[in-house]
Amino acid sequence: MSFKNINLGDVKLKPRFEDDSEISSGAASNYEFPLSKNAVAGFILSILYIFTGPLGTYYLFYDGRRVEPLLVILSVTSFICFFGGLILSLRGRSECKYQCFEGKGFGSAGFAITLITLGIVVLMLFSLSITKSMMGEYHGPEVMMGNLQVVLNRDERTAKKALASKWYWDGDVNNLVMEVPDEYSDGIVIDKIGQEHRGPRSRVFEFCIRDDMKEKIKDDYHENVPAGTAVHYEDLIITIVIGKNVEYVNIYDLPTWVRKNDDGSVTKYWLHLRFEVSPENKDFYAKDGKLYNAHTRQLYSGIDESFYPDETSSENESGS
Repeated sequence: MSFKNINLGDVKLKPRFEDDSEISSGAASNYEFPLSKNAVAGFILSILYIFTGPLGTYYLFYDGRRVEPLLVILSVTSFICFFGGLILSLRGRSECKYQCFEGKGFGSAGFAITLITLGIVVLMLFSLSITKSMMGEYHGPEVMMGNLQVVLNRDERTAKKALASKWYWDGDVNNLVMEVPDEYSDGIVIDKIGQEHRGPRSRVFEFCIRDDMKEKIKDDYHENVPAGTAVHYEDLIITIVIGKNVEYVNIYDLPTWVRKNDDGSVTKYWLHLRFEVSPENKDFYAKDGKLYNAHTRQLYSGIDESFYPDETSSENESGS
């Protein structure tokens, strides 16, 4: 073998590290970074939070026959979706910051969706709580029990309760007993007579005229008696019989009723109250027709003392 034609000067030795550098740079240029699992998982949880968050919030304030286990499931799922979507979306976005722009998009979208849904949930909490407080505790169907109107509250979270809200007089001066039963027919307990005079949906107790008598008897505020008309004055003492379950009474005002008589005169009725209480009631008792707090043994503050008949009224009642 002859080496005469070989020129060693034409041979250039190439350092080993340069070959390695070219190989590695070529591999890097062709490498595709995998989509971040955290970004995708965060995006999926944020989508789930769109449904579980608002639904759980609404169900929290829902006043029907609510299933408590379902509320727990919705609350836990909503909690997991919120924090999981927020944390995984941020982590996935960070992992894809300089690589895999698709994964970065998933992370950003998941983060944004989670925050927007959180804003919707907070708005729902605020609006539903305001609405519920305005409606008051008793905002179910209104039903009649004889001449007594009661408002039902079928929310099973706070037990079945009802509030006595109105009593209708039929115009008969011999029918002046308002009996508050222990409970409604399907087992709903009647525990209150009226509410405090506050809020647009407060249930202030009212004494009303039955519809078929409104032509003859009106409230003094809505009836102007013509000058020269003969006016007679009478006291009406309404007896309120309180059942064993009533634990709160608030009667804010008593109306004055005006009856048109056949002879052209009018009769003004001044209303007064007297009470009878079931012996089984643990919160109230009655003495001389007045309502007392069974715990303090003092005259009950929910009834103004001017609502009770004076001595003259009592004498008229006994004389009749």
